[in-house]
Amino acid sequence: MNKRISKMQNKINDISKFIIFACAFLVAAIAFPKGLLANGFIQTFAVRHGGSAITAEEVPILAKYDMFDCNRFQHDDVNGDTWSAIKRINPNTEIFLYQTSRVRDVDDELNIKFLNNIGRWNFSRGHSMGSLNSYNPELFLLDSNSRRIFTPAWPNSYLMDVGSNNYLNYWLEATIHDLANQPWTADGVFIDVVGPRRLSINKMPVKYKSDAEWFSAMQKFFNAITIGLKEKNLKLWGNTEYMITQFDVEAYISLDKSANPPYALMNEGAFAVGWGSEDVQFYPEAGWKRQVDLLSKIHNIKLLYSSHTDLEKGQSGTDNWGNPVNFWDVFWYAMGSYHLGKNTIDNNCYWEFHESSNKVNWYDEFDYIDLGSALGKYKITNYNGNNIYWREFGKGYVYVNPTIYNVSSISLPKKCKQLSHNNINKDPATLASINTINLKGHRAAFLLKETYDDDKPFPALAPPTNFRVNH
Repeated sequence: MNKRISKMQNKINDISKFIIFACAFLVAAIAFPKGLLANGFIQTFAVRHGGSAITAEEVPILAKYDMFDCNRFQHDDVNGDTWSAIKRINPNTEIFLYQTSRVRDVDDELNIKFLNNIGRWNFSRGHSMGSLNSYNPELFLLDSNSRRIFTPAWPNSYLMDVGSNNYLNYWLEATIHDLANQPWTADGVFIDVVGPRRLSINKMPVKYKSDAEWFSAMQKFFNAITIGLKEKNLKLWGNTEYMITQFDVEAYISLDKSANPPYALMNEGAFAVGWGSEDVQFYPEAGWKRQVDLLSKIHNIKLLYSSHTDLEKGQSGTDNWGNPVNFWDVFWYAMGSYHLGKNTIDNNCYWEFHESSNKVNWYDEFDYIDLGSALGKYKITNYNGNNIYWREFGKGYVYVNPTIYNVSSISLPKKCKQLSHNNINKDPATLASINTINLKGHRAAFLLKETYDDDKPFPALAPPTNFRVNH
């Protein structure tokens, strides 16, 4: 009798699993009726390391992204194996597990499944070097007053000496134990808070007296843990926070050319950011241009750019220059900036618009916009002292105004149809033909050529009908 009941229970469990996964596919079919995955013109990634559980409804959305970062404990959210649920829809989605280079003093009681750092403050968890606080105090970074450095924005978190061989070994042993050969093992590790400048860690460590010294230590850390993780079939995705200076550019290029570069690097503050008291901050043209130009200078690393705003969809506000702006203005400006510089030869540039770490959104723009192959690099046309940047693609153009000034009557190379968030899923034949455009400050325009390829009319836009394959 017990065996019969056990067999019946197993059958019920199998049926339950089938129903859950079938529902995931059904949600995908409803949400994306003409194709599960995007057309590939915009290479995408997502960050989803908020504390809320991943739902079955989110699975088909996450599967549309090329890469995404999440917490290890979210592995169990969907039928006990979220990763498998995602990869059943798109085997090419790469999943990375969140980890930080800092150490917290309040995590000793947590199971390793719920850590987001290496833990081991006073509890070694079997580490061969013992706990950090009790046995390895020399691995903590100190300020000029010989105090351990922590940041108020990261409660109870302390900075470690990433240039120390002992800390490299300590971090690797702990991370491999916690993230490799575990039920929640994924494609790689996302490591947070490792910027190229001392300023990125908010307080100045006395051991590193210049940005150059700090970056040398950080590059050593990246190269070493890349090798160590690769031996366990784990890839490294590093978050270098934001880049805006020439030093940042040179640091990225140096990492890209190093013997063992990380798999991916993320610029957390690309083109437009929600930091500060304003609804959005736009960088001055010089800093913005460095971010655009860097996209074409990186060849060995996947370069990930994250843009954001404090505005929500449908909201309007004010930027850091005192000008009115709405959510979609910011979105399209950042998206246009990315397309000006993206490396279409190595196909290693990815972009996200980050709204929340607790939820991942998908945008119609990712499904419908496809301007074809880039026809060379961007060009600059000056209008009364204001630079307008534009790039031609096989099926259209991208124009961006990174200045604070509005520019009118920008001449287009040929007749076009201007796309917007409200018309991207419409038949282009129904859109007005134009020869010129107006661009306000910090705005972008996506344009479809009225004719292309020996003057053949551009066909109606439609979502894809096949899976998207990662590059």
